[in-house]
Amino acid sequence: MVRSGALRRFKASASEVEELLRLADRDLSFAGSVMQRSLDWAQIAAYNSMLQAGRALMFFRGYRPAGESHHVAVIEFLDHELGSDHHDLVVVMDRIRRRRNMALYRSAEQSTEQDVWSALKHAEALLAIVTSIVAQRDVRAL
Repeated sequence: MVRSGALRRFKASASEVEELLRLADRDLSFAGSVMQRSLDWAQIAAYNSMLQAGRALMFFRGYRPAGESHHVAVIEFLDHELGSDHHDLVVVMDRIRRRRNMALYRSAEQSTEQDVWSALKHAEALLAIVTSIVAQRDVRAL
């Protein structure tokens, strides 16, 4: 992905990784709290939680998105980094990304409660996976 220009090497500080994990947790909490007001915004916030968790892992591994299509670069990075054990999770994340784009740029209130509950479940799972990986190597050692 570095050769294609989608990623570039980047030395993140421990505080940058920790901040992205904090944002992912914040967005996940917000997604649950806004669900009664807007299913679309709840799903968008759940996706943003996944995006921030993915960026945290990317930074932790020494990369950051480059060029255009940052969201796609994070998803492709996660698919490669997490491997086949979590491929289905990454596929769901990409599906949520497309729904997010529809809600933001095309038509509003297309998300269903089932969509949002699924997004919340998958965002929570991804955040737990990334947090576990980062915890295996103390981020303060970056």
